[in-house]
Amino acid sequence: MPIYLHLSNLVFDKRILEKKYPGGLKQFRLDTKFDRIERSEEDGLICSLPAMNVEDFDLEPFVDKGLHWDAEAQRSDDFMAISRYGGPHWQVAWLEVDSEEYPTVAWHQHTDPRIIARAKEILNMTLGEIDRLVEEKGDLMKVIHGD
Repeated sequence: MPIYLHLSNLVFDKRILEKKYPGGLKQFRLDTKFDRIERSEEDGLICSLPAMNVEDFDLEPFVDKGLHWDAEAQRSDDFMAISRYGGPHWQVAWLEVDSEEYPTVAWHQHTDPRIIARAKEILNMTLGEIDRLVEEKGDLMKVIHGD
């Protein structure tokens, strides 16, 4: 399912974290205090840490734990930095966004295409239309999933 993007985001593929991060996703969550961060986002395939600015992210702990970082090219294959007003700072094969310049949501390449289409449809609705759907369904995720 697509995740909502905040001002700046560091997005991780959960499978890469399980494979490369010592202790896997569980240890990543502990090290980053993921569950205590109010605006952290996740679905079954990706997770995202928020910040005001991309420069606020300290990449060193992730690199020290074995995640890829090419200092010369200023990019990684294991995670991606995305700014709400400016878009992705580099590309990775596993992540897509709804807009390259002003993205609102991001999703893993293996996300169900029907869910992506529904999220894009909702992005084009007015707030009144979204409020009405949430009132009917009781939960925004149910609106996106069409439950």
